[in-house]
Amino acid sequence: MNGYGRLFVGILAAFVLSWVALILVPLNQVGNLMPLEDQVTGDMNPPALSGLAQRGSKVYAANGCASCHTQQIRSESGGADIARQWGTRQTVARDYLHQSNPNLGAMRLGPDLANLGADRPDLNTNSGPKKKYDAASLHQLFYAPKSVSGSSHPSYSFLYEKREIKGIPSGMGLSLPVGFETEEGKEVIPSEDAKALVAYLLSLNRTYALPEAPVKP
Repeated sequence: MNGYGRLFVGILAAFVLSWVALILVPLNQVGNLMPLEDQVTGDMNPPALSGLAQRGSKVYAANGCASCHTQQIRSESGGADIARQWGTRQTVARDYLHQSNPNLGAMRLGPDLANLGADRPDLNTNSGPKKKYDAASLHQLFYAPKSVSGSSHPSYSFLYEKREIKGIPSGMGLSLPVGFETEEGKEVIPSEDAKALVAYLLSLNRTYALPEAPVKP
């Protein structure tokens, strides 16, 4: 075999080995993963996303939220995520089964959000007693982040509409603290994208146990 033949064989071997390592092995590892039934509650884990939460995942991606937040809890040997109480176990591949485009995240300018829908420390201070976020607190954070103590979150007020109240209030208006209220006779209404984004964030709850990722007691 001449030099060109050996070069061709070497290139082909490198390509085959790369294909096996980067495609075949991962496919064999995760390609057949399925949701698992909780033997105590009967729930399927990970739970499927609602239609609204699926839309919210796209809103999350479109607005670059993954540029500042991850959704991936590291193991205790890989970092302090569990010690920070961001989660009770590391995140594994099975957690993303229902997400066609997982929002893994690029940087942590803000805290990890993998368990935002569960009890967790304050998002802004990462300390204090655990709390459970609700739709009202998230809408307030997105519309008027400066109204939330310790927040450096950017404003997403473009996801909201200020409307004149005609007759009685719609009941959908944001409840804002003193100093951040809207003008008298008007209310701030979340858009469908804002509702979807909040629904998606509140669906993020990976406190269930999996065989490959037991929950830390």
